[in-house]
Amino acid sequence: MAGEIEIPVNLWAHRISNPNARWKPVALGAGWNPQAWGLPTAVAVDINGEGASRVPSHVHATPAGKLRIRWLTESADMSSVVRFHVFAKYLVPNTSAADKAWDDTLTVDDVSNGAKVVNEVEVALVNTVLAAGRLVAVVIRRNKPGTSEDTLAAQVELLKVEIVANAA
Repeated sequence: MAGEIEIPVNLWAHRISNPNARWKPVALGAGWNPQAWGLPTAVAVDINGEGASRVPSHVHATPAGKLRIRWLTESADMSSVVRFHVFAKYLVPNTSAADKAWDDTLTVDDVSNGAKVVNEVEVALVNTVLAAGRLVAVVIRRNKPGTSEDTLAAQVELLKVEIVANAA
């Protein structure tokens, strides 16, 4: 029986273009207070990531898979849009990753479901090289809010990113 394969993505701050993101606890109360990357409202922010493991041999390469992004905000605004830009590279271990072009350059828009509500949005990977044994590296970018693309004038807490593909 085929199912979904979920590979968690380890996230960290971009070393050059991300002095503003903060790894912080999110105060939700009721005993669940997750850690998250705080993506502020004043500047563009990049978060780097890499799949926690290689793409397994039992992945079905068509469709190419997707990235699932979980986030929340403390804003009660349920009409403004947050836009994530997603860049993905599919890396072959033991070969150079330097200056490798992005295999996928994507955007995904989502509207908050309310204050302190976990939101989940998916973006389909368009390249078909999500192949067994490869590593997946990503950058998740939030542009400066207040633009025509990203209208949510509140900090976004990036909770989790995972690679999702179909099992063969």
